Amino acid sequence: MKMKIHNKGQVVLPAKIRKRYHLEIGDDVDVTYDDEGIHIYPLVEESIDLQGSLREEYKKYGFPDEADIDEATKRGFSNK
Repeated sequence: MKMKIHNKGQVVLPAKIRKRYHLEIGDDVDVTYDDEGIHIYPLVEESIDLQGSLREEYKKYGFPDEADIDEATKRGFSNK
């Protein structure tokens, strides 16, 4: 689908795409890129609601390092 980049780097998503993915004015999307191209993903409401939900855990425990992740993987993510 051919689209034009406007003067502020904006691209308008055609109505057909907006309707299919239930996108409305003010909705958030995630834009990523890799060797294969540019990808635009609609952000679901649940993921937006989770923003900041782990802030208190981070303050209490900090970010896990590689050793913590390895240990949790070996334990199967349980407290055994």
